[in-house]
Amino acid sequence: MAYRNWSFFSVLLTVFLLSAAPVKALTETVPVNILFSNIPPLVIDEPNSPAGLLWDIGGELATRLGRASGPQTPVVRRHLLPWSRAYQQLLNTPETIMLQMARSEDRETLFHWITPVTEISLTFISIAPPAIDTVQQARQQGSIGVYRDSMLEHVLQENGFDHSLIRTNNSETGARMLTAGRLDTWFALQQEADWLHKKGILPASPVIGKPIRETELWAVASQATPLWLREQISGALEAIRKDGTLQRLKDKYGQQ
Repeated sequence: MAYRNWSFFSVLLTVFLLSAAPVKALTETVPVNILFSNIPPLVIDEPNSPAGLLWDIGGELATRLGRASGPQTPVVRRHLLPWSRAYQQLLNTPETIMLQMARSEDRETLFHWITPVTEISLTFISIAPPAIDTVQQARQQGSIGVYRDSMLEHVLQENGFDHSLIRTNNSETGARMLTAGRLDTWFALQQEADWLHKKGILPASPVIGKPIRETELWAVASQATPLWLREQISGALEAIRKDGTLQRLKDKYGQQ
């Protein structure tokens, strides 16, 4: 009888210990950062309320990733940083994304390339005719403004420009310097020039040259970002495209 009582007590003790043990969470949350750099109208650094096509796409992406089911759920935060700082953080930080990376040979192995997000046109902007339609015409200009450490600067350097470049820390500074006559021309995105013209920062009739290059901006992830997260990002961006959300956001910002 004593043996039976001890056996029963052992069973009760085991049940009690198991029930008292903490239950392991079925879902683990993973912090994910989406980095942006000011380049209107794709990313607009408005005080206390960033906006822009890519910023809004990032918001949609954050919402949809947060709904993902599975053992790991991304918790996404958006950050607006200077381009060079964002680029370095993307290089060195796991679970980090950008939506505004132009693909090039020197960047090919630095990131995971997920999917194109939108298209841009690179062009020379002037305040008086004639329009600068070619690289050869631009060589005749004394000073050319360009966004520091950006794809725009790299394109000019690839074409042999260096000493004539005036590097700025943001696009609006380049537009203001052009308007003030401190630049002969400004190399920028056509979409950006159109936006700054609407805001009154560029003169009434900026002279926009033919596109020197048209390229896609990609969603990329840092090298240490795991496959499962990259697949979720790809799926969410594809859904944003298919259900019409992407076109609605393009219409909002006057993009093609």
